[in-house]
Amino acid sequence: MANIPFGLGNRAGVSVSESQNQNFFVEATGDQIPAGIGVFKKGFPNTIISVTRKNYEDLLGKPLKTRESGWEYIRQLFIVLNATQTVKVVRSVPSAATFPVLTINTDGSTTNSNSLFTAAVNINNYDSSDNSVQDLFKLHPIDGSDEVRKVSIKNIDSTEKVITLEIEDADGNINSFIGGLDLDATDDSGLSYYLPDVIERESNDFKLLVAGDLSDSDKEGFLFTAVSGIQSANGIGEADASAVSMNAGDSQGLPASSDFIESSNRLKSENEKIDALFTMGNRDSNLIAELQSIANNRRIFLHIDSAPATTYASAVTFKQSLNINDKRVFISHLPLKQDDFFEERKVAIGSAAQSLYCSLLAQKSKVGGADGINNAPADERFGTIFGSGFVDEINEEIPKDSLFDNRINYFKKTPNNNYLLGDILTCTNENNTNRFYNVVNVDNYFANRIFVVGSAFQWGTINSIWKQRLSDFLGEQVFKLFIGNALDVNNP
Repeated sequence: MANIPFGLGNRAGVSVSESQNQNFFVEATGDQIPAGIGVFKKGFPNTIISVTRKNYEDLLGKPLKTRESGWEYIRQLFIVLNATQTVKVVRSVPSAATFPVLTINTDGSTTNSNSLFTAAVNINNYDSSDNSVQDLFKLHPIDGSDEVRKVSIKNIDSTEKVITLEIEDADGNINSFIGGLDLDATDDSGLSYYLPDVIERESNDFKLLVAGDLSDSDKEGFLFTAVSGIQSANGIGEADASAVSMNAGDSQGLPASSDFIESSNRLKSENEKIDALFTMGNRDSNLIAELQSIANNRRIFLHIDSAPATTYASAVTFKQSLNINDKRVFISHLPLKQDDFFEERKVAIGSAAQSLYCSLLAQKSKVGGADGINNAPADERFGTIFGSGFVDEINEEIPKDSLFDNRINYFKKTPNNNYLLGDILTCTNENNTNRFYNVVNVDNYFANRIFVVGSAFQWGTINSIWKQRLSDFLGEQVFKLFIGNALDVNNP
């Protein structure tokens, strides 16, 4: 398809060019799914991870303490998870971050080493060592955690040629796997008893790799030789547990700008449903520029913020430093502290998550049976921000004219001491309807669906049946916008 822009009138202000990836544009179903890039204790690096209120700690680790670098990301994520069921995140780590790897040798000795995240998980097989001590298998976590773990071998069954492998984390949680190194062995249900298969089937957190240059008979024989060696080294009897320590990896602190940009590439290349982006507390100008490009390619909003609990003048300075002129970027400033969600203290959390929270609630609110595409998030029905105990330590009068000129959205205090999103300005310099969030939201909604139709034409001739289906589809979309009060029929 050619890059031919087209318009739908000033009310909608749509100007659409072809996307780099047609698969980005799919019919929206269910809750809106936002995405962001963050710093967490766990999570496989540089991969899209879908998290919910129920599993975000399991997948990303416990929230970082406010004294730890990167603590704000998990809090912004928590805010958004209170407005939608699923958020897709990419955990960013420094390029030098390492996985822990525990090698079990054929004589029962063990070796701890660290491997780069990318190198460790790209190993599908390997040859055992040429040294006097020969590798039998390597065990490493793929959950992204760099914590110390304890590995135990229990319940050794020389008749069935299986062992129980237990892995205990720093909190005392135990993962237990029963299997051996016979490729053909199966359990009573017919499932593979081969230990790497068992771990892959029963856990998303670990991977076991067996040396590829050992024969099947050697693998089985060496397994029990190794177990005996481990027991002997630990001074324990055959019936007892034999435990060795898996050393910690090293996540290397906060990612650099280049690391965040590397993580953002996953949002470009993955054919995932993503309905909005937010910076999650990251104010790196290079990353913001990358996310801005992705938002425009996907025809979705990017929510950003200035540093919280600072003056409005500092917010203006920050916005101007970004030099953004884009109707799909929404920036806000929140000069408040609030009760922390995880510690008993006041913290300043940025407002990118708050503006996204309000917009998600606005769009979920039905109008005439249709999604509230045209609902303005600065509305008392859904514009009240999430949290409690808000304190304005800046105590500065809101400079509305300056904020309007710089397209920065503010939050105003309500009579019941809550705070409400006070404006709905996009970051465009234009003085037409493109400066209003809800108008551009209609643009995005319809543009995405236009591409659903357009993608069908790339596969060849459209017959009369397809033409009717496409016509019906477009008619349904226009009708949804009409009953949702998203079209100005008096000013087409």
